[in-house]
Amino acid sequence: MNQMLPHEQTYPSKEVAKATGVTAKFIQNCASRKLITGYESGGGKGRQREFTWVNLMQIGLAASLIEIGVTTPADAFRAAVMFSHIGHDENPGLGIPARRIAYPSHYREGDTYLFVSGKEKVVRIEPKASGEMYRLQQSLGRPKGYIALNVSKVFQSVCDNMGWRSAEVLDAIYEGLDN
Repeated sequence: MNQMLPHEQTYPSKEVAKATGVTAKFIQNCASRKLITGYESGGGKGRQREFTWVNLMQIGLAASLIEIGVTTPADAFRAAVMFSHIGHDENPGLGIPARRIAYPSHYREGDTYLFVSGKEKVVRIEPKASGEMYRLQQSLGRPKGYIALNVSKVFQSVCDNMGWRSAEVLDAIYEGLDN
């Protein structure tokens, strides 16, 4: 990938709206209500808001969670933080591949999911052809149900909307790791 990586730039509201499929008004309302974690409004009235990649992904995930059944924007934004603001290094002893902040795991590892059940939230990388569902349900407290959001698909949609190739972005992000 020969251009700047997504996390190396900032995005105005209009571009975030285009990338995430929400309206600029939705973004402004969420920013005004301080739902977007880590977002600091710069300047005063009349200045255009700029968002980081982490903010953009949190907005995209929150909007997707609302679309699939999370009832309030505040709950959706709180759940989205679990993915957008937290990553982890590779842990070969446990068989856990690296996941960079605000990015899904590399596509070779499988899809990355955000699972939500009430106040419980878990980000999981579901290896291709695995049987990890039991451990997932245990980590959520064995609920009757939960919402599962495929964040790999949300990421792919954001990339498509921005004119990027999601596989190329992930290749660049995870370059040098033994995935």
